[in-house]
Amino acid sequence: MISELTPVRSRMLAVGLLIAVALGSYGFVVAPLAGRYQAFEDDIAELAARVSHLRRIASAGAMTEDRLAALKRAQPAGDYYLTSTKRALASAELQRHVKEIVNARGCQLVSSQVMSSEPEEGFGSVAVKVHMRGNIAGLQEVLHRLEGGKPATFIDDLSVSVTHRRRVPSRSPQGQMPLNIQFKVTAYGRGGEGEWHD
Repeated sequence: MISELTPVRSRMLAVGLLIAVALGSYGFVVAPLAGRYQAFEDDIAELAARVSHLRRIASAGAMTEDRLAALKRAQPAGDYYLTSTKRALASAELQRHVKEIVNARGCQLVSSQVMSSEPEEGFGSVAVKVHMRGNIAGLQEVLHRLEGGKPATFIDDLSVSVTHRRRVPSRSPQGQMPLNIQFKVTAYGRGGEGEWHD
């Protein structure tokens, strides 16, 4: 049958076969390679975007560390901790701190008793049970000074009751009524239980 073809038809058949082989090789070889190349290009673009994002995060982290270092220099955290390295001395330091604040606010410190306390997240703590007398304005000033000052102290278990005295006139202003006040105050020292010397 091929011998019966005219030279023109034979050339056309050869060109057609050549086109079919070219299309077949494109479909089986070039198209998959082009698809893989495009997938690699997409992966490269995604990774480049990730690298850019991570570089921005790294530069922001460096800026954040610089700001943190500046804050630490401007306001050292050591002021917020008790200075004593022994538990007994730290307890006495806290009792002295409470006494100074209570007396300076016109209140009367009845007692301050050291309580047992557990370290929290690597910090040694001391606690004192405070019993004082005063009026509501004095109480407000004492609590404000204790929780807002340095060293940092934390108030728990606050109990306030009216002191009943025989000589108190019934018409005394409400802010001047004598109060019986009890609370627990906690402060922290640097270092955990293992570093806190007894």
